[in-house]
Amino acid sequence: MMAVAWLSASALDLTWSKYNLNFSVPDGGFELFSTNTHYERQWEDMHLSVHLYSKDPNDKKEIYTTTLERKAADYNMYEVKKTKIKVKNFDTYAVEGIMPDGTRALLVNLVSKKSELVVQVVVNYLFGNREMVEDVIKSFAENPDRKPNHETRKQKVQKPDQKPKKPSKEELEEQQRQEKERKYQEKRRKGEIFDA
Repeated sequence: MMAVAWLSASALDLTWSKYNLNFSVPDGGFELFSTNTHYERQWEDMHLSVHLYSKDPNDKKEIYTTTLERKAADYNMYEVKKTKIKVKNFDTYAVEGIMPDGTRALLVNLVSKKSELVVQVVVNYLFGNREMVEDVIKSFAENPDRKPNHETRKQKVQKPDQKPKKPSKEELEEQQRQEKERKYQEKRRKGEIFDA
């Protein structure tokens, strides 16, 4: 069964303690289903379904993608294509497409690198919520600390060069041309120059 921990006003951290599996979902919505191997949650604009399976050592890696493609066919999804999502400590297999009602769907198999666990996640969402859906998928973590992966988005800051770059001859000529044009337009505005 699931344990709940509050992270912030906008996210809810969930833990499957039996498997040390943790993930984060948007706050709100309501829980539809929760058992030892299946969890579902519904929001106004998104539906999340999580199923847990065990790895079969005889399975080839292709099985993780073909099962998703079969599931997409069962949903009558169209424009189905493979996609990539990186999740720390999991091998990830994913397909996405459009459901018959026009909503989007992302189907993902997360194959643990630490244990025999396979986490199958299906998210049905409205167009425009893709970033939120990816945040949910990337939050899956297998650890006893009850902490999901929270990817911190780092803002890239450009460092100033030590020495200012010297403009090229063409750049200098362009700057001079622009300055002449600016002075000409200023004189026209003041009425010092009239066009005939």
